Amino acid sequence: MKLAKAGKAGAAGAQKREIIKNLNSIAFLILVAINVLRDSAEYQKMPSGIAIDRTTVDLNTDAANILAESLDQLRGSEHQVPASNQTMALHR
Repeated sequence: MKLAKAGKAGAAGAQKREIIKNLNSIAFLILVAINVLRDSAEYQKMPSGIAIDRTTVDLNTDAANILAESLDQLRGSEHQVPASNQTMALHR
């Protein structure tokens, strides 16, 4: 009986670690997207070097802000997704 409970607890812990790992991966990808959008807006160029107009700059800024809010909500769920040094280095 105790072994069955221990096995279930271990499986639940492993599942929770996997969820947090996946959320950290998602958080990292969102941070990359935020930085691409903010850099494009700041330099008024797409990553390919093509110039963008004011409307596109504003859209990129708005999209980066929306993604930043979503990231904050993601980190607020699942008992605060821990931010790794790697992802925080990308956040501006």
